[in-house]
Amino acid sequence: MNFTRKKLPLDRAKEMRVCPVDSLQACVPLPAPLYALLSTNQKFLAIKAPMDFLTEDDLEKASKFEALYFPPFIEQVIPYRRAGKSALWLLEGLKSGEGLRPAPFEVSDAWVQMTAPLWSGEGLIEPFFVSVFVSEVCGAFPGDLMKAVHDRDLEAYEQAVMKSSWIVWQALHLDFFDLDWLQALRRGVFEACGMGGRYRGPDIGEDWIRNVLLSEMPLHPITLTDFSGASVRTKLDSRMRRLRRELIDSKQVLPSILGESGFLEVAG
Repeated sequence: MNFTRKKLPLDRAKEMRVCPVDSLQACVPLPAPLYALLSTNQKFLAIKAPMDFLTEDDLEKASKFEALYFPPFIEQVIPYRRAGKSALWLLEGLKSGEGLRPAPFEVSDAWVQMTAPLWSGEGLIEPFFVSVFVSEVCGAFPGDLMKAVHDRDLEAYEQAVMKSSWIVWQALHLDFFDLDWLQALRRGVFEACGMGGRYRGPDIGEDWIRNVLLSEMPLHPITLTDFSGASVRTKLDSRMRRLRRELIDSKQVLPSILGESGFLEVAG
């Protein structure tokens, strides 16, 4: 199945959402297409695609604009960004060690309660939205690494973003809550996928890493156990059964990057 990026219909330009330039960060994958408004003809120009990123130079050039713009799709991303910020707050609290440390089961319960609304009623989620969530949790990669992977192979870069996010998402569902460890895991997978080298990160089981590195991450919705490896699949399956039994609304319909409300359309 082939996908193409949709062009913004001119009759929907009035629906564009303002994005203050000073709210953007360098080297963070973008959660939606980014546009600039050209003063000469009052037309929107797409300057960055989803999952692309702004460099420090890009931000400096963008400072000549009062604002940049996201299409209405950005509103579908907001719940994932908010949940990611909440998860980061939780992990940073655990890392600081301040106050009474909650019991492991309390942390695990807080995590599943926080993220249950991000799944569809069928227990599916699109990897793109997971990458938005994990970007909030783990922060930016070094700029030189992002540029090296992006310039080497754009498709490999996009796969590296999604794969490194997906494995962190699974690790969190396995109750790995050490923020430094998760960041090292994400970077190790990103580098191995993007630069074609060996995985150099935390030891989490060869079959799990191999499944993630050698598979192609799809754009369509997938389940929590996909690309997990036999060593952790049973635990992930158990976690998803609990989510679907107790926390996920069976009627929950989630947004998609595909189709009318997304930024991609199916070609052919």
